[in-house]
Amino acid sequence: MDDSRVLDWQLGVDTVSRLVAQQFPALGGERIVRLGAGCDHELYSVGQDWILRFPKRAERVPWLLREIEIMPAVADPLEQLVARFELVGHPGSGCPYPFVGHRRLIGVAADQAPQPNRALAADIGQALSRLHRVAVDRIPPPPGGGQGSGDQLAIGLQAVAEVVEPLLSSGCSRAPDRTSTDADRRPRVAGSGVWSTTTSAPTT
Repeated sequence: MDDSRVLDWQLGVDTVSRLVAQQFPALGGERIVRLGAGCDHELYSVGQDWILRFPKRAERVPWLLREIEIMPAVADPLEQLVARFELVGHPGSGCPYPFVGHRRLIGVAADQAPQPNRALAADIGQALSRLHRVAVDRIPPPPGGGQGSGDQLAIGLQAVAEVVEPLLSSGCSRAPDRTSTDADRRPRVAGSGVWSTTTSAPTT
């Protein structure tokens, strides 16, 4: 599919380089490479360790902001089976939307793994099992309303999608043997110079 058909803005290596240099100067000067795009996001690598994800359309921004809110609760029980948003960028320098960054997952892409891939099946089963241990009371309610059963169902479906999609499309067949401290798990908000445990959703 020609993914340019669903863009409402144009992103490129030059724009990403400016954003990184301005908002995350510790990564300035690292090589920027476009990895590809899905229906909703474009992906760029920064050096050897980081992946940046940019929304392709304005309608996806609320979903991304909600994902930023939900993922800390999901990421803790899932440990290294899912990416953690350690970088949260804001609009600027030609980028109209917020964006996120996470460390590259170590492993073999599912489409390159040997068949039958029992390790991948085991990882997916482990991820879904750990997903059941997510504490619902840790998930913040959506903006402007309470948290009913419908929202909990939506949260569950979104969480499953965020776990399974990376494992199947561009994730790993085995989780990396890397541990991180609590400070490593806190998203770094662009321009703050400090590690922050909170992010803000847009007001309506």
